[in-house]
Amino acid sequence: MNKIRKLSRNGKIAIASLCIIVLVMAIGIYGITNNNPNTIQSVATDTQPQTNGTSSAKATSDYTTKVDSISKNANNALNDSYTILEKYANGAIDQDTAVSRLQKDKASLNNALTEIQSLTPPQNLQNFHNLLISGFQDLNQALTLEINGLQNNNADDLQSAADLTDSAISKFKQAKQETNQTA
Repeated sequence: MNKIRKLSRNGKIAIASLCIIVLVMAIGIYGITNNNPNTIQSVATDTQPQTNGTSSAKATSDYTTKVDSISKNANNALNDSYTILEKYANGAIDQDTAVSRLQKDKASLNNALTEIQSLTPPQNLQNFHNLLISGFQDLNQALTLEINGLQNNNADDLQSAADLTDSAISKFKQAKQETNQTA
């Protein structure tokens, strides 16, 4: 356990990665989906009716509103995970408490992933959507590794979690670039 705490305290790999991903998600996702009509209109360049009779701008607005809501819930779980790992690294909470709370956060993140997977994005945001799903899958797996690392006192799992988090960050940045190209 000291090795895990030392890794967390000295490198703060997982903590820093989770903090960065929260920032990236806040800037990246909310940057295009803050329900700004100008942003939505510029992202929805195709104004042809969708098969359900709604315009592309309306479909984009509806999609981004849903992504906003889901992302806020995911951010709450990630913020809590950050707090948990920081408290654990500083010895403020024990291993069982950290694992229990991380499992709740993982369930919240898993729900967010399921909700995002259930959305049908407008065609012009399909690449963004795929990258978002892939990033959330990486984060979900990273939290699994965080939990396993704490339960089994395995620093390698924590390092793998940090690597997956970095992968998610890369995907979220790429998703942000996709929206910039679409706009």
